[in-house]
Amino acid sequence: MASLKFIIITGVILTVLLLAGCGGKEPGRYYDAGNKFSIKFPAGWQVTAIQSGGQENEVLTASNPDNTATSSIRVQKYGLGTALTIFSKELSQKLGAGKQLEGGIVKIDSRDAYWLVCDGNGAGPEFTTFYYCLTMEDKIYSIIFITGSDKFSTRRPELEAIANSFKFM
Repeated sequence: MASLKFIIITGVILTVLLLAGCGGKEPGRYYDAGNKFSIKFPAGWQVTAIQSGGQENEVLTASNPDNTATSSIRVQKYGLGTALTIFSKELSQKLGAGKQLEGGIVKIDSRDAYWLVCDGNGAGPEFTTFYYCLTMEDKIYSIIFITGSDKFSTRRPELEAIANSFKFM
């Protein structure tokens, strides 16, 4: 009887350990171990990792299947305690975004993230740019979306879901 209990308990423990070890990577989620984050894009989005830091510290680009919405992730070293509102406005100006239409603070991965929506960008006024900025240690992570202004309101929930999928590792 005692050996049967031992076998059952051992079996349960081994099953739990095996299942815990099978967590692995979530399908469809992009992982960047060097910058310690992951993010999930919807099925069909084309994701491209950028090796050795792209333009303005870009580490990832993505676009939807019909190329009418794009995203990029930028990781920049910045001073500790940098105000996200100041950084996001600087980034907006650097990217040539137009007038800020709205903005605020939300939680992404249990951290404050500043977001803003601007009309236009360097490509022209018919586009809307949607930014999220959040910090970890001495880095600021920017999630940037660009889409046609005429499609922004219908596409916004999808873009928000992508931003909310951002996780630090």
